[in-house]
Amino acid sequence: MIGFTHLSFAFALTYLAGYPVVYGMFGGILPDVDILMDFGFPFTHRGILHTPVAVVVFATVLYLTTGRKSPVLAFGTGYLSHLFLDTFTFSGVMWLYPLQTELSFSFIEYSSLAANSGLTLLSLSLPVIWMHRRRLRRWMR
Repeated sequence: MIGFTHLSFAFALTYLAGYPVVYGMFGGILPDVDILMDFGFPFTHRGILHTPVAVVVFATVLYLTTGRKSPVLAFGTGYLSHLFLDTFTFSGVMWLYPLQTELSFSFIEYSSLAANSGLTLLSLSLPVIWMHRRRLRRWMR
């Protein structure tokens, strides 16, 4: 998935969960910082930053610096949403790191315009629907 798709998906999940969305969006995009790193495995794209190990490390550091649960939960939700979406791509994610086996549903190309547009539209629609759910319920009667 592309960056905007990850940001919008993380935004939707953290918003719906009632977490601070800034932390969720940061977690949703942080794994792709590894695009800038190419120092050899595990510091390559889809390397260690695309694993649950990184989520635990970053969430621990965040908790130790803030002392609050809600930013950590938001960040973790965003980060895991990134890994979840990348699992559907052909490259997959190393969910069982340090085992270097990538789990992939091989469903979509990461740069697929249709998949990225559809997920982004869905992600941005869900919070709007949630905000207007009472009005929609009355309208549907």
